[in-house]
Amino acid sequence: MAQEQNKKCAHPSCSCLVEKGKKYCSDYCHDARGTMELSCNCRHPHCAEQSVAAVAAAR
Repeated sequence: MAQEQNKKCAHPSCSCLVEKGKKYCSDYCHDARGTMELSCNCRHPHCAEQSVAAVAAAR
């Protein structure tokens, strides 16, 4: 039996994966669904690492 893969969070700037049956990885992403952000502030380790890398690259 094939295992269903997790999907990416529905917030455009978030790269977290969500649990089966969920659309957003956190309350933050759910509440920010109507806003455009350059980086995600959900504070999950994966997104925090990407935010730090983006700031370093911009310098």
